[in-house]
Amino acid sequence: MSSEPRHPTYWHSRAYGLFAANPFGVRDFTADKSQDGSLTVEPGQRLSFHHRVVIHPGDVRTANIAALYGKYAAER
Repeated sequence: MSSEPRHPTYWHSRAYGLFAANPFGVRDFTADKSQDGSLTVEPGQRLSFHHRVVIHPGDVRTANIAALYGKYAAER
């Protein structure tokens, strides 16, 4: 399991070609207006996000996503 904030993250796409990981859009993705999606990084501190995108032919059953995620998680 990742220690990154908001893991697993939210993803979204747009008709003009945007496909993005967006850990800051909590308010819109959950429809909870009490969440603003902000994170505070203290001066001198560091925040990193790591994501992997898998593009494959076929459907989710043929992609073996669980095994790919397990390999990715082990590398982190």
